[in-house]
Formats: sequence, structure tokens, C-alpha cells
Amino acid sequence: MAEFIYKTLAYGGFIVAPLCCGWAWWSWIRTEKSSIRPWRRIASELGLGLLSAGIGLGVFSISYLYKHPYLGGPGLPDATITSMEAGAVFGLAAFLMSFLAKSWTRIAMVLSSIGLL
Repeated sequence: MAEFIYKTLAYGGFIVAPLCCGWAWWSWIRTEKSSIRPWRRIASELGLGLLSAGIGLGVFSISYLYKHPYLGGPGLPDATITSMEAGAVFGLAAFLMSFLAKSWTRIAMVLSSIGLL
């Protein structure tokens, strides 16, 4: 049982962020845009873009780490560290922008950015 809980917590982060990001995009596409103020619409679109970029950088850093595990010497490769730092900045910016989104899009963006961080 302990191994199941460990694997769920260890690999859950790889699943939660992309699923919630897809949910946020789906919720945003279904939202009636004419009822949303322009500043809120721009903030939501910017937050969704930042969130998608952060997930893309996370995928790149993990794939680069598995492809080149010994490039960084005893630590991680430099490209992995740089992409992880940029992804964390994008995730934090998306988290802050998510509070300006509406309704279910906001909830999905918050969950996805927390999963990303």
C-alpha cells in the first residue's frame, strides 16, 4: 500500500498539470467571450499561454534529462536546469494570472499551475 501511495504522489504531478491545462482550455473555448471584460479576456488568454509554455518547458526538461543523463557531470544538465527555471517562472506567472480568469477556467488554471510548480 505504501508503494502505491508513493507512486501516486510521484507520478501524479506529471498527469495533473496537463489534464487541468486541457480542462482550462476547454472551459475557455466554451465561455461566451462577449460577456467578459476585455482586460479579463486578455489576462485569461495570457495565463493560458503561459501555462501551456510552462508545461512544454517541463516536458522538454524531463525529456532532455532522460536523453542526456550524464552531460551535467554530477548534477543535472545545464539545459534541464535552465528550462526548469523558465518553466517555474511561467508557472508562477500563470498562477498569478489565473486569479483574473472567470469561473471554471480560473479553477482549472489554479490547479494546473500548482501542479506545475
